[in-house]
Amino acid sequence: MEDPDDSTKSIWYASLEGPEAGAYERGVAHLKNGEIFIPYSDHFKKVINPKTVTIILTPQSIETYGLAVVEKKEQLDLL
Repeated sequence: MEDPDDSTKSIWYASLEGPEAGAYERGVAHLKNGEIFIPYSDHFKKVINPKTVTIILTPQSIETYGLAVVEKKEQLDLL
C-alpha cells in the first residue's frame, strides 16, 4: 500500500503462513514498577487496527505474576 504520509514510499507486508495476510511487529521490553508502555512503530500503526490487533506476550521470568494486556490502543500498555 502507498504510505499515507509519503506517496514516494510503499508499505509491504505478507503472510508468514496461513489463510490471511498479517502485519507483525516484534520486540523486547522490561517492566518498571510493574508497568510498561510500548509504542507501535509509525509504519505498523498505519496498517493495523489497534482495537482488534492480536498481542502475544511471552514472560521471560517466573516473577511476572499476572502479566496482561490491559487496553488496546495506539501503544501497548502492560501491567
